[in-house]
Amino acid sequence: MSNDTNPNLSKPAEEETIWVGTDDDNALLRKIVGARFGERPIDRLDDILDEKAKTANWIAQELDVQPSDTVLDIGAGAGLVAARMAQLCESVVCVDISANQKAFALRTALRGVDNAKYFVMQYGDFSEISKYNIRSAYSTAVFIHFNIYDIYYYLKRIADLIPEGGRFLFTFLDSNRLDPNQFDFSRHFERFEQSLNSRYLLTPHCSKFICKLAENSGFRIVSTSEAGEANTAITLERRA
Repeated sequence: MSNDTNPNLSKPAEEETIWVGTDDDNALLRKIVGARFGERPIDRLDDILDEKAKTANWIAQELDVQPSDTVLDIGAGAGLVAARMAQLCESVVCVDISANQKAFALRTALRGVDNAKYFVMQYGDFSEISKYNIRSAYSTAVFIHFNIYDIYYYLKRIADLIPEGGRFLFTFLDSNRLDPNQFDFSRHFERFEQSLNSRYLLTPHCSKFICKLAENSGFRIVSTSEAGEANTAITLERRA
């Protein structure tokens, strides 16, 4: 679905992402993985990929990924999960709104991964990849930033994209499991006060309401599970 007729749906995001301000691959990767892998995580890329492979294996199990499948990674970022997913299916299609993230992924995690395709997309526009017969999709660390209208919009677009029986897994910040002290809401609010823009802040949601939205979008709920800290993962299956 093209957004050319509605400029409000086009959300170029480069100016506020972590990808602005440095061309150094190590600095970019450290912003993604934090301090767990030391000051030079780029030197431990194999260790990082091994950790992300566990996430990909879990997602593949939830999605019932088969070797003949084409799987979509929405908000693929640095391609850390997609690198492993590509080993589990026929091909993985990656999309992200950032050309910088695509370039970073192709020169690091996805370098030499021949069955991974990567596209820069506009907000909610899957028209360029609709020809790839995508069976299932997943999105991690993306819906945590979405407001409720973003979530519903994407659910409807994904329901249009995948076939009956296809699955979609995504994670979001679950307000039902959230401790405001652990969430450090005041720090996020300070960032909001500075810009009056919540686009890249964490946005908690009620899991029950999101499940209802998913059902209204043409899905059935396969499972819900805790996905670390206050994140919840929902696996959906496309109904007829």
